Amino acid sequence: MSTFEIDFQEKNVRARVPSGSELSGNNTFSTGLLLEGSASGTLRVNGAMVLLQSGLLQGMVEIQGDAYVLGQMSVEKAVIHGVLHIGTGASVSGFVQARDFQLHAGADVSASLNRLS
Repeated sequence: MSTFEIDFQEKNVRARVPSGSELSGNNTFSTGLLLEGSASGTLRVNGAMVLLQSGLLQGMVEIQGDAYVLGQMSVEKAVIHGVLHIGTGASVSGFVQARDFQLHAGADVSASLNRLS
């Protein structure tokens, strides 16, 4: 299993969608986000996003910081202005743009990965 060292304070991760919770529609977070539940629709995060094993992310996504994916990310389009870290056991599909990518062995990636210029 992948291990990410994430300083939640440094990354300004202050918002949380708990396991078992569902978020839908057009949502904007002014800080980083810890996603343990599911989110669908349009999601904007002004900071880092951490998607845990129990998390599911679908729809259109824009993240101003790094993204750490350990759960399932199935997006129409994602724009990540930082680095996308995809951990062991994570699943990523859809059209994804990021400044850079870091993939761990055992990640399931069927996405179109493109670097932001």
